Formats: sequence, structure tokens, C-alpha cells
Amino acid sequence: MKLFRLDSPGMDVAFSDDEFALFDSLGEGFIMDYSEHEILADRWVELEGVSEIEDISGIDACVMHSRLFLSSRCETLFPVLRQYGELLPFTIKGVRYWSFNCLRKCNDVVSSKTKRNSSGCLLSLSFEGTDANDGELWVTNLDNYTGLYCTESFKNRCEEAGLRGVAFKAEGDWL
Repeated sequence: MKLFRLDSPGMDVAFSDDEFALFDSLGEGFIMDYSEHEILADRWVELEGVSEIEDISGIDACVMHSRLFLSSRCETLFPVLRQYGELLPFTIKGVRYWSFNCLRKCNDVVSSKTKRNSSGCLLSLSFEGTDANDGELWVTNLDNYTGLYCTESFKNRCEEAGLRGVAFKAEGDWL
């Protein structure tokens, strides 16, 4: 089974110019829960996001820091996404979007294919034959929750929907 890491080169979406201050205002522990992919829906308030891209109308989805940001063109994926996490609404320039917070965590990797440099930085990572194959999307603490990973099945769903803005890096090209 082929596995992929979702990517959006050259795109930048954020909830605020100062996300840390914004998240602190949402309550104690929110920033840690956000960064570790804990449940957020019970504390979420719809936020006004910002984008460095002047015209975002041609972008259906993008990935930033293991979060999948989605436009309404992605609604066909929502039933699948809800199996693995939560969809948190926000707006950019008056248009509604969703941030997918993946709650499915897979920390089981193929140790012989997982490499770190002398500083401890992750160089390679493999989920081949692990419980990652039991679902379509996941995050891992092994890369400090910086990546969003998927199976070929989810990649195919995105391609069939004709979504623009997300690239899929095959296993081996992740880091």
C-alpha cells in the first residue's frame, strides 16, 4: 500500500498574524491541545483567518502544520474526514472555510526505516505495515505533529474531486 504526506508548497494560511496570542485567548491549554491534535470543537469559536495569498478563490485545500484547510468545494470529503477528526469553521475575507484537526494518531513506525541525524532531527519515517494502514489519515508525534499522512485511497478521493492546492509526497520524499 502506498502512503503519502500531504503538502502545499508556497501557501500560507493562518488564523491570525499572532496565532499564539489568539489561541491563548481561547483558554488555558488551548495552544498545547491544538499543537498535539487534541479535541478542540468544544472550545472552538469561528475565527477570521488571514492568507498571504491575495486571491485564494482558486484554492480548494491546503496543508499548514499538519492542518488541512478546506473550502466548500471539499464538502464531498467531509464524511471521510469526520471519521478521523473534526472540522473547525473559520472565515477568510468573508468566505467560510474549515480546518481539519486530525485526531487519529499513529506512532507505530518501521524502526529500520526511521532515521534521525546526530542532533535527533527526523530524516526518514515509514509506516509501512503498521496500524496506519487501518485508516486513511493520521498524524504522528514522531515528527512533532508537523505532517498529515494519508493512504492512496484518500489521495485518490482528492484527485477524483479535482481539488486544487494539495500535493501528495510519496513515502521516501517526506522530510
